[in-house]
Amino acid sequence: MTQVLIEDTARNNLASWAGEAIRSGTCAGVVVNPFCTPYIGNTYKRSAQRIIEEIRDAGATQAWFDPMTHALQMPGVGDFRYYERWNLWDGEPGSLLTRGARRDHIQRVFALQDELGVPHLAPAVLVNGASGQDALAAVTLFEDALDLDPGTRLSLAGTRSLWRGGQELDALVGTLAQLRGGGWFLTFVRETDQMPPRLEVAEVAGMCRTSRSLSQLGDVHAAFADLSGLPAVAAGATSLGTGWDPRQRSCFFASYEQRAESGSTGGGWFRRPTIGRLYGVVTRAEVERLFNQNPGLAQAVFTGPLHPDGPKEAFLHHLDVLGWALSNLDSGQFEQNFIWLRDQYREAQRLWSDFAGIAVTDDRSDVWIEPLLAGLESYGSDEGWA
Repeated sequence: MTQVLIEDTARNNLASWAGEAIRSGTCAGVVVNPFCTPYIGNTYKRSAQRIIEEIRDAGATQAWFDPMTHALQMPGVGDFRYYERWNLWDGEPGSLLTRGARRDHIQRVFALQDELGVPHLAPAVLVNGASGQDALAAVTLFEDALDLDPGTRLSLAGTRSLWRGGQELDALVGTLAQLRGGGWFLTFVRETDQMPPRLEVAEVAGMCRTSRSLSQLGDVHAAFADLSGLPAVAAGATSLGTGWDPRQRSCFFASYEQRAESGSTGGGWFRRPTIGRLYGVVTRAEVERLFNQNPGLAQAVFTGPLHPDGPKEAFLHHLDVLGWALSNLDSGQFEQNFIWLRDQYREAQRLWSDFAGIAVTDDRSDVWIEPLLAGLESYGSDEGWA
């Protein structure tokens, strides 16, 4: 079964909330990164070493350190309050022009991962297109990483221009598949912080094809993917990244911009409930209205009783929703997965329409469902299933 991993957060509750989820069996572990977690802990935030120790004590089966090197190529990147203490570079951070600079950075990443006791995950560059200098730089970095550790996991991070690349994307993935390695992290980077992310049909189809191809060679983690990553899971991804904050559920540029205050987490707590059978998030008032009008139907579409109003309660229920969906997506049963998720999305479209103007304010299936369904169907058509 596909596992859930909690992506890192700038808040100070990664170990405690993830630990609770791990003990309950709804997630398998965490992914820490140098932008969100300090190398040496402070009065506000635990160190990465302590977080990993605490989640292992809770029973975690997975722990990762993602260097997030690709964030250094994002416009406006400037949140270096923790990053600079990790000592990931000998020279200018982000400079990978020479083989010596690339190997030095990779060696530092691997050494820190060894120190933390986590598997090797190679750094990545941000790829803005399936052909051109970005893609070439990614392949070159992968080759250097595999030269230092043939079993390292590799990380492909790209903007929508990469994932909607069609045949060019498929050709790049074919090149990457020949490199082998020990598995993959796929990060779908967003230019804006909209929730849910505004997806295009072609990029969803590209995510599916890439997951399908690379899953034949090793485990694939759909990083920061959350609900929008379910098509990638149907196509073979073996773990899915999420969290209680929008910045854990989607990887967007603004997450790495300089913060106004060193202790700021960048916004209020996210406490909106998830309606499971709608595959979407609504306001508390909307879900309460649904329960007041028809408790039996509400419990069925919500996938459980209404939880108390609070960010942790909303997060734990969100994990239940993801767990229920993932339990129906059997690893390796590609056609079966496609049919099940396609039918779920079609039913969700109908439910959004039924509830619009009654319980929920309007029909939001255009952002929560339509691009995912169309992209999934495009992938299924290519496979001969639709």
